[in-house]
Amino acid sequence: MVVLVCFGWARAASADDDRSRDYTEWISGEGNWTKASRWSNSVPNAFQRTEIHGNSSVTVPAGVYVIGDLEIGLEQGDHARVEVDGGQLILMQDSLRIG
Repeated sequence: MVVLVCFGWARAASADDDRSRDYTEWISGEGNWTKASRWSNSVPNAFQRTEIHGNSSVTVPAGVYVIGDLEIGLEQGDHARVEVDGGQLILMQDSLRIG
């Protein structure tokens, strides 16, 4: 009985962790899409919303990058851009929002 209670608690904590990782945000500035340290939750993946805000310029190099969806410059005062330089961005959730 105690094992089931502990298991249920661990599962709930895991679900909370999953929700906190449902997006990753570019840390303002210039850089390459593939540089993990520029993202709040590592390089975007197919299960995440990807947000680029602030004064940002992100370059997508050669390669194929699969992400959930992409939001660029939706906050007031944003000056954000994404330059695709030989690469491809594939949006699994078919959502591209540009401010």
